[in-house]
Amino acid sequence: MRQFQVHLGDALRTAPNVTVLFNAHLVSVETSADRGHVRRLLCASLCEGDHLRRFPVEAGCYVLAMGGIETVRVLKLSGDLGNNRGDHLGRGFMVHPLLTTAAEAHFAAPVPLEVRSFFRDQQVRLRPGTGREEPFVHDSAPLVSPALMAKYHVFNAWGVLVPTAAAMAEERMGNFRAILRFDPAGDRAEINLNWEQVPNEESRISLDPSHVDPVFGQPVVRADWRLSEEDKRTAVRALDLVRDHLEKNGSTRFRILTDLSGGAAHWTFGKADTAIATGDHHMGALRMSASPDDGIVDPDCRFHAIDNLYAVGSAVFPTSGYANPTLTIVALALRLADRLRRGAGAAPPGHSS
Repeated sequence: MRQFQVHLGDALRTAPNVTVLFNAHLVSVETSADRGHVRRLLCASLCEGDHLRRFPVEAGCYVLAMGGIETVRVLKLSGDLGNNRGDHLGRGFMVHPLLTTAAEAHFAAPVPLEVRSFFRDQQVRLRPGTGREEPFVHDSAPLVSPALMAKYHVFNAWGVLVPTAAAMAEERMGNFRAILRFDPAGDRAEINLNWEQVPNEESRISLDPSHVDPVFGQPVVRADWRLSEEDKRTAVRALDLVRDHLEKNGSTRFRILTDLSGGAAHWTFGKADTAIATGDHHMGALRMSASPDDGIVDPDCRFHAIDNLYAVGSAVFPTSGYANPTLTIVALALRLADRLRRGAGAAPPGHSS
């Protein structure tokens, strides 16, 4: 975990080409009459006494980097800005389906410690090194003060079970990952299952005009998340493959704890760990595509129909994969930053791909 404000706050404050506005909320996007060029952003800030201060922000080009749901909300509030003829804006919303405790495996004897340690959550800390040849150093020493955390790049790592490409092709299933969480005795493990969702046009982000937020008076988001029969089948076959692997490696009993009966619509949310849940990764709804007929943004993250508006984040993902989307988001952001730095940000007014 890299605390952006802690690590880069001073650099942002002193940068001659950056102005950071705190508590500045984007309310809507204002465009030219033909809606092909952004003129300015309309923003508001909540002041003392619940008074709203409204103000515009103008630039040559604009980047929306607000996550997989919020970006769509702002575009919807701006009159379905950026939508195409296929009405793809907000469609294809994806979240990683998650079964926190999908199954359990029992073993006749404790599983070797090195195997259990592979699946155990480990904290990895990198501290600044001595220079270009050694930019970072892995540090496993205990931290004696929480204040030291600001000097490290910290992330968590753990081992998972994933299918081979051949297994996915043979089974005609999506990708998944399974985490084994062993009990203290080491002879029982709970299986945590997370898998990729098949893109679904009926899974979408929209506005709910019957409910408005109390501050800005705007309709709130309505997320209609839908799984398909393919999603259900991936979960079922994933647990079958995990069972086969564990039984070949010493499991004497494997018990599925989640109700896998019925179709995709049979799954409902619940408080139990065995119920279906959503992962924390909002993806899709601003699909990247080569053609404006098939999606909302082009391969450079620019809106097909708007010459100076970009979106960076997991909303542009055409598919979800099974893994966390953060590294892909960072890669897209760095690539777009290079493009904008080269001065290739805005196309001539009136241009559309």
